Amino acid sequence: MKSKTLIKISFLCLLAGLSLINLRPNISGSTTKENVYEDYKNISLYFCEKDDCSSVISNLEKNAEKVDCALYDIDLENIINEMTKKQYRLVTDDVSKIKISHKEDDNNQLMHDKFCIYDNKIISTGSFNPKKSSLFKDYNNLIVIDSDYLSKNYEDEFSELWSGIFGDGNKVKYPIIQYGNVRIENYFCPEDNCKDKVLEKLNNAEKINFLMFSFTDNEIAQKLIDKNPTTEIKGVVEKQRINMQYERYKFLKENGLDIKADSNPYLLHDKTWIIDDNIVIIGSYNPTSAGNTKNDENILIIYDKNLAGKMNNRFNEIYEKAQGI
Repeated sequence: MKSKTLIKISFLCLLAGLSLINLRPNISGSTTKENVYEDYKNISLYFCEKDDCSSVISNLEKNAEKVDCALYDIDLENIINEMTKKQYRLVTDDVSKIKISHKEDDNNQLMHDKFCIYDNKIISTGSFNPKKSSLFKDYNNLIVIDSDYLSKNYEDEFSELWSGIFGDGNKVKYPIIQYGNVRIENYFCPEDNCKDKVLEKLNNAEKINFLMFSFTDNEIAQKLIDKNPTTEIKGVVEKQRINMQYERYKFLKENGLDIKADSNPYLLHDKTWIIDDNIVIIGSYNPTSAGNTKNDENILIIYDKNLAGKMNNRFNEIYEKAQGI
C-alpha cells in the first residue's frame, strides 16, 4: 500500500514538473510554429524627432553582453563605439569605414533592415537608421520589445544575413505570438511576402491612417482607392518623393484619397500603418516592389489599442501640419 502511494506521489510530481516546464517558451526546433504564447514583458515606442533614439540603442548595447544588428546605414559614434568596444556583430548595406566585425550586402538589392537583438531576449526595430542626419530631424520610429520568440525570429534572420544570404531565406519560425493580451505578427521580406500581409489587414479595415516614405506599389494603392468610399482613409507621404517616377501620391490624390505631403524640411521616414485604432504595422518595409520582392525587410503587426493610440496621436500632429499639394 505504501509502495503504491509513493508511486502515485512520484507520478503527480512528474506531471507538476512537466507543467512548470511548459510554462516557459519552447524555442527549439526549426519548423514554423504559429500561435505560440509568451507572457507580456515590455513594449516601448519612441519617436525619434522627439525622443533620443540614439541613446535608447546605445543604452541597450551598454547593458548587453551580446548584440547582433542589421542596419541599413549607421554613423552615430556612441553606437559604433559601444559595438566596437564589446565586439558586437553588424550587417550593413554598405558602411565600409566601420572598424568592427561586420558584413556588407554588396548585391543589387538593399539590406534595408534596421534591427538589433540584445542578449537573445530584446529586439529593437522600426524606421530609424542610426545616422547623424536623422537624429532629431527626420520623422522616424523605434520600437523595443522584450520577447524570447521575437528575439529568436530576428536572430534567425540575422544569421542568414551574416552567412551571406541576402534577398532570400527561410520563412519566419514564429509568425504569430500571443504576447500576454497583445497579438504580434512578425514577417521578413521577401521570403514572407510582406505585401500580402499588409493587403490582408487593409482588406478588412474600416479606418486606415498611414505615414510613408516611399509608396510605389500599384496593388496596395488600388486597394486603398477601392476601399475609400466606405473606409476612413488618411495618409501623409514624404514631400521630396511625390514627383518621382512610380510614386503613387498623385494617383491616390486624383482618385479621391485624403493624402498629403509632409511639411517637415527634413524627411518623413516612417513606414507605418494604423488600422481601426487597434493595429499598428511598423518596421522597415515601404510599399514598393523592391521592398517586397528584393530587399531584406522586416515588419511587426501589433494588435494593441494603447500602441495604436500613441501612433495615431503622432499621425494627427503630422497630418495637421502636412500640405495638400
